[in-house]
Amino acid sequence: MNNLFQWIYKKITVSIIGQEAIESDATDIQIASGNQTPASAGAITLATISVPLGFYCVVGDVDFFAGAAAVLTASYTNPATSATVNRYVAAAAGGYVEDPHDFKDRPFFAVYNDPTVSQATISITFSTTAAASTQYIVNAAYVIRGSKL
Repeated sequence: MNNLFQWIYKKITVSIIGQEAIESDATDIQIASGNQTPASAGAITLATISVPLGFYCVVGDVDFFAGAAAVLTASYTNPATSATVNRYVAAAAGGYVEDPHDFKDRPFFAVYNDPTVSQATISITFSTTAAASTQYIVNAAYVIRGSKL
């Protein structure tokens, strides 16, 4: 496919939704990040990604730091089944974890907000159960794209 300036864009079939889209050259990657050192123990949300109706989100890479043993939980509620989908990253002894994922072959997380079964935005949250006075950091690289570009 050529545009007005004769740049060539390759069309691909997006496996998540089964529709054609223009292949991206990674110019639309965004970062969801959060950094907290809570004063008291308890559940904290480090970052949130919102996926509008008719769009899909691919989380390609997640980096997680915890000053103590911790588990990062990435979750969203599937609008078709109302089930909660979770993915976990563990920093068992504290420290830094970089999950070896990418956008194309091994994504960390992928979700399509199908407008035929959903009427609301999907929120992907990155949360953990925190210890008091301990630092927690998450960086999640993601893309949000529509089925027709």
